[in-house]
Parts: sequence; C-alpha cells; structure tokens
Amino acid sequence: MKLYECGNCGNPVHFDNRVCINCGSQLGFLPEAMSMQALTPAGDDLWQASSRQEADVRFCANAAHDICNWLISTNDHHIYCQACRYNRIVPVTDNPEGLARWQKIGQAQRHLFYSLLRWNLPRPGRDVDPQGGARLRFPRRRGRCQRLSGPGHDRS
Repeated sequence: MKLYECGNCGNPVHFDNRVCINCGSQLGFLPEAMSMQALTPAGDDLWQASSRQEADVRFCANAAHDICNWLISTNDHHIYCQACRYNRIVPVTDNPEGLARWQKIGQAQRHLFYSLLRWNLPRPGRDVDPQGGARLRFPRRRGRCQRLSGPGHDRS
C-alpha cells in the first residue's frame, strides 16, 4: 500500500492508520480523493478533511467498532462506506473473538476496494443489480454471525 502524509504535520501515515502518531490528528481515508485525510471535528459526527474547505465528511458506521476508517461525504445517503456497504453477513461484535475476526476481514476488504477504486473497476452492488450485484458474506467458521439489514444492506 502507498504511504500517505498527515495533512496536519506531514508525517508519513499508512492506509490503515486511525491517528497520526506524530501530531495526534484523527485520520480517515477519503475514497473520492484516494487519500488519507487529517480531520478536524466539526460536531454532530461531522469532520473537516484537511483537503476541504467545509466540514462535509463523516465516518462509515463501522468505525464505531474500529472496523473501518473510510469517510463518506454528507451528500451520500448511505451510512456505510463504499467498501462496507457490500456486507451482508458479518461476525458478531458482542465478543472479542468475533470483533477481532471482523476487524481482520474489514482490513482485507478495504484493501480490495482500494484496488478496485484505483483501477477504476466496476463495483455494482445489489442496489444497482439485484440479481448479479456484489454482496459479501462472511460465514462463520467458529462463533456466531449476524445478518445486517437497513440502509446500505440488501435483504436478499
């Protein structure tokens, strides 16, 4: 993966970083800019990215579980980022093993979607193509899984 720079202090940051180890800035990946962004809190779960004039981004809903560090523009109606909205079945988060498993899966998933975006490959979801669109299911090997529903998750 490419090394990025913290938009606040210029320190090198990695794709999976959540915080700059030099200045302590909160970090997030902004897919439309294909870059890591230093963030300033703006209230109401909104953030101002270092490359933007306005506070118009928010974190993917999976950031609450430390699963994802991707950002979503406020004009996007999804609560999940471009990578996480394809999830259909994921490990449960009510136990440390399930949470750790989902974090590991989430990291690989973000790397995959970064590559798809970088190469400008199509990513049709079930919202665009109900029969053939992509959806990701991570069936259990050990432990329990949870079926996701709601905005950004199909019901099929």
